Amino acid sequence: MTWPIAILLAAWSVLPLPRQDLPDTKPISSAALLRHVAFLADDDLAGRGICTPGLDTAAAYIADAFRSAGLEPAGSSGSYFHSFEATVGVTLTGENHLIVKRGGETLPLELDEDFIPFGFSESGAFHDIEVVFAGYGITDPEQGYDDYAGLDVTGKAVLVLRHEPPRGKDAGWSHHALFRTKAQNARAHGAAAILIVNDPRSHPEGEEEDELVALRQGGRIGITALHLRERAGAHLLGDLDLAALQKEIDETRKPASRPLPDLRIDLAVSLERRKCMTKNVVGLLPGNSDEYVVIGAHYDHLGMGGTSSLATDEKPAIHNGADDNASGVAGMLELARVFAAEGTPPQKNLLFIAFTGEESGLLGSAAFVRETKIPLDRITAMINLDMIGRMRDNRLTIFGVETATAFREIVERTTPGLTVTTHGDGYGPSDQTSFYVKKIPVLFYFTGAHRDYHKPSDDVEKINVAGMARVTHAVYLAVR
Repeated sequence: MTWPIAILLAAWSVLPLPRQDLPDTKPISSAALLRHVAFLADDDLAGRGICTPGLDTAAAYIADAFRSAGLEPAGSSGSYFHSFEATVGVTLTGENHLIVKRGGETLPLELDEDFIPFGFSESGAFHDIEVVFAGYGITDPEQGYDDYAGLDVTGKAVLVLRHEPPRGKDAGWSHHALFRTKAQNARAHGAAAILIVNDPRSHPEGEEEDELVALRQGGRIGITALHLRERAGAHLLGDLDLAALQKEIDETRKPASRPLPDLRIDLAVSLERRKCMTKNVVGLLPGNSDEYVVIGAHYDHLGMGGTSSLATDEKPAIHNGADDNASGVAGMLELARVFAAEGTPPQKNLLFIAFTGEESGLLGSAAFVRETKIPLDRITAMINLDMIGRMRDNRLTIFGVETATAFREIVERTTPGLTVTTHGDGYGPSDQTSFYVKKIPVLFYFTGAHRDYHKPSDDVEKINVAGMARVTHAVYLAVR
């Protein structure tokens, strides 16, 4: 559905919002924010899927906004565009199998029922490979915890639990619980393959307890990697009980890793990757130093749906992504306009980046930190705006408040009247993670998930423009 901007503005102006929802957010323009969201979330852009004409239209719009604000081009070859090759699709091809071998008996497991390769997996084939149980597959020096301590996994397959030991009341998952982090850690310890099995005891609310992830695109990690259902893990462990092992680790806070000497597996993964050229959009407002602050937001969404869609109807449909993440891009563009209009150079260079490929695995932000000519130690902070358009009850979530000494005080000072939930570390499923893994301090602003997330119903008429203006204003104050 496409709503004329004049109607949206008129409707917003008469909403019966409480007085506390209408603070002074000058110089942020709510009308400009809504105008950007309405354009980017229009049906004509067909959901801004990666490597589609709709995403190209969005990129041109963002570049024009940077140009109109007076930002300098900071992409490739004097343009606003930082182009790179991205993997945008993964399909199974050739042989994909997992065969359990114990005591002279063999048990072939079933593809798509018992196991599936991860999209970030390497293709590879292994015969009679040894398997080691490595707990949660975590190495965390800060907590003095290492599932790999004393293990020799070189050239072997590691079997690890999904998620991580409980971290305390109200604590969410850390980056150690991520599939990719576990795979990277296994590779770093010399493993040839990793098998991540759904764990019996810890499942986030609303998550299917024993489902396999959809095969989707993702940057290669350098190790063959499979996702297993619990029953497949039980076949691998034999007489050992998966739930009992997990209970032991969770309650003692000590690893229960061990070799599985009577077990061998045959393993094969064959993936074909589809690639295309895509681009970030980058504009620079020069400052008075050689240091940089990055203000970013991803501008891609799901196009016509696909494996990341949460729609109950599997038929292709335009996913406009008004909140995810036309809202964040709108905030970034308005910040670029406001800072440029002040007429005096900021203290630090402000680098505004619209990232592509976030929905495909943080591809644009990863490509930027990999390819930028700016020394990464000159980037003193990265501020990420992702899904800032659905504020409810004045609530805002900010990640990364402990990634720099001053951040917590800055957040408290610049969010008056808001109920802010903070998270200390900078990891999370958005583009700030690509910077945080490079030791760059980050803040990630987010107004929360909702029932329209990754559905065709994430449309512009549901945007809370007043709330979006408050978030954008908070970022403005923090950067100043």
